[in-house]
Amino acid sequence: MLSSIQKDLLTEILNVNIGKAASSLSEMANQKIILNVPTVDLQNGTEIDVLVFNNKTADFRNSIMSTIRFGKNFTGNAYIIIPHDDAKELIGACAGAKPDDDGLDNDDLDVIREISNVILNTLIGEFGNLLDVKLEFSFPDVEFAIVNTVENSDLSEDMHFLTMFTSFLLSESKAKGMIFVALSTDSETMLIDKINEMLVEINE
Repeated sequence: MLSSIQKDLLTEILNVNIGKAASSLSEMANQKIILNVPTVDLQNGTEIDVLVFNNKTADFRNSIMSTIRFGKNFTGNAYIIIPHDDAKELIGACAGAKPDDDGLDNDDLDVIREISNVILNTLIGEFGNLLDVKLEFSFPDVEFAIVNTVENSDLSEDMHFLTMFTSFLLSESKAKGMIFVALSTDSETMLIDKINEMLVEINE
């Protein structure tokens, strides 16, 4: 759906935006955290098979999934999915103590909720700045998930998913995650039009 040059520019934009989120997370964790988005794609449909990515990245079948809704002129849902063990690494960095092997409690999920809030609000907020539109956000919902697909009954068939794999590079460990942004058709068109406008300016 995206040409290689559109994808390259979008990846560059996302890496700048996600870098701002990493700065905020570094303050939370009292250590440097680097977030990279090396892989970006825009796909059709309301359902994405996560399992096809497992061999490329990490096993997302036992994961923590956070979701926010955003709206007004630029609308959709944003998801961040972090494998369970990777989530424990991030909680340990931000909370100062890694959760027990027995599982995650409500305090641990609050840490994930705050991490997700920082990443998703920064990322989507910067889209708002890029497009010069006002956005409104919900607070992140966090749940344990056996992730086979990302699906939501509120998404219409003509929505599209912007998919991003990201790595959390910490001073003592590394974690991986996926970010999905489900966009309405109008919002997708706004974003692609802006990318094309930027490409014209670059090539002038």
